[in-house]
Amino acid sequence: MKRRAYFTRLLLSFFIISIIPLVAAGIAFYAASLRIVNNANSQRGVDAISIAAETIEQRLDLYRHIAYTLSKRPQVSSAFTADKEKKDSTWLKGLYRVLYGEIAGHLYDVSVHLIAADGSSAYSTHQLPAHYDLSNYVNQDGIFSEERPDPDRTYLYFYPFISEKGDRVACSFFRELENGYLILDILAAPLFSEAEQRVFDSMILAETEQLQAVDFYRAERDGTFDHFEELRYLLEEGADRYNEGRAIIRDNVLLIVKKIPGSSLILLGSMSSDRFRFALSALWKFGSWILIGISVLVVLLAYYISRDIGGPVHDLASAMEHLSDGIPPRVSETGRNDELGYLVISYNRMVGRLEELLERTREEALALRIAERKALQAQVHPHFLFNTLGTIKSIAKLRQVPEIVDITTALGKMLRAAAGDGIDLVPFSTTVELLQSYIAIQYYRFGDRLQASFNVDDSVLSFLVPRLILQPLVENAVIHSLEASPGPVHITITAQRRGIGMDVRITDDGPGIAPERLDEIMKNGIRVGISNVKRRMELLYQGEGHFSITSTVGTGTEVYLFFPGEQA
Repeated sequence: MKRRAYFTRLLLSFFIISIIPLVAAGIAFYAASLRIVNNANSQRGVDAISIAAETIEQRLDLYRHIAYTLSKRPQVSSAFTADKEKKDSTWLKGLYRVLYGEIAGHLYDVSVHLIAADGSSAYSTHQLPAHYDLSNYVNQDGIFSEERPDPDRTYLYFYPFISEKGDRVACSFFRELENGYLILDILAAPLFSEAEQRVFDSMILAETEQLQAVDFYRAERDGTFDHFEELRYLLEEGADRYNEGRAIIRDNVLLIVKKIPGSSLILLGSMSSDRFRFALSALWKFGSWILIGISVLVVLLAYYISRDIGGPVHDLASAMEHLSDGIPPRVSETGRNDELGYLVISYNRMVGRLEELLERTREEALALRIAERKALQAQVHPHFLFNTLGTIKSIAKLRQVPEIVDITTALGKMLRAAAGDGIDLVPFSTTVELLQSYIAIQYYRFGDRLQASFNVDDSVLSFLVPRLILQPLVENAVIHSLEASPGPVHITITAQRRGIGMDVRITDDGPGIAPERLDEIMKNGIRVGISNVKRRMELLYQGEGHFSITSTVGTGTEVYLFFPGEQA
């Protein structure tokens, strides 16, 4: 029952941890794909609308300049003020030469109309539209009825219509002349080429003040805003918020708006976002079938893995239940080369060694009692030695031998430091006192040949350092330098703060160490004291500390240690 419950939980666990990420990854992949496609199409639309808006802006500037230039030509500006007798065929040819000359290269893009204010005469490069005929009173509306406070300004009017020749006129530039008007009609085709920007389902140029618009793709919609569903979305959103080419998605319609600089015109591109989702539907169906196939495969693999893992674990658990009764039974080895196989083998080895361990336990208990007895005996010797030194010191004071008093005092300090009290790290001040005691003892041996000085910064006295870490190094400097040199040797112990740590240098001006000899000492540890110091630094500070020796033959030796910051 336990094995079946464990197997079931294991199977469900494998299934859940495999399926849930797959489902989440599939949903995330679909959402990310849709977002990427939307963003890509939005960016594509933004780029297209920006190019189209720039093109329209440039062409409107060009046509505005043509209208202005024409209005300033003498033949045009005086068209309705000249005497009727002078308006012969020569004058008329000159007028049309000026008109056609200015629109050369744009003959199929624009048309120019000169209309007398009283409707008595009109001149046109193309057929004059009927609603420009001022001789009929009922036609005196539209752009003629607009208020124009600045007579020298070129006004843009957005009243789309179909000309008598069947051309789509998108907008017109209007300038006042003396006793008349100049109108430059602009066709829709030159403002926007469908072949250039076939990105949107519709491309609309709208005038937000006169509420007129043209659709470059569908001429039947030209007219007021109520013909355009897209403009309703735009008015609801607020056109001013979206005049920088940003995308709007409303009712599965992607809208991108761009304001034409220097005018009240906006360019609006729209496309249905359903086609993005349709493009992803095939991918989603394909991914669903893959997900189903993977799910079936995951169930089979989870069943196999759960059975493969649950069997050995159940056998081990059953065997371990007998551990409290004594020696547990062995488990049949699976022959596996993984952790479970190793676990079964290790368990069987453990069972095989239990009897040995029980026998060794009895032997070790006996050995422990013997060791404790020897440890108690070992504690007697240091106390006996300290008491003996105290007796020698008392006798030396009574006999008035100060040298023996100093030596026994220094030796007692060193022995107590060596014996220790169970503490591995001591303040650096304690280490300095120990070194001073050692130098004092050696001074009685070597006399004036031994010269020592301490340059210790007060700020480092509280740093914690290993017990007896410097004494072997100073001892090497004293013994090997003085024994190898007939003259005096000066030893300097320097300690100062570096960052949060402490630098310690032990230098002597002895005979020095040859390079090959120094390499042998550092690599092979032929000097026990140096080897112990190096090993202790490595074990205690794990690479954060530093220990090195530099020496020059005939000049001296320097030992450098760096202790990371740790204060008492």
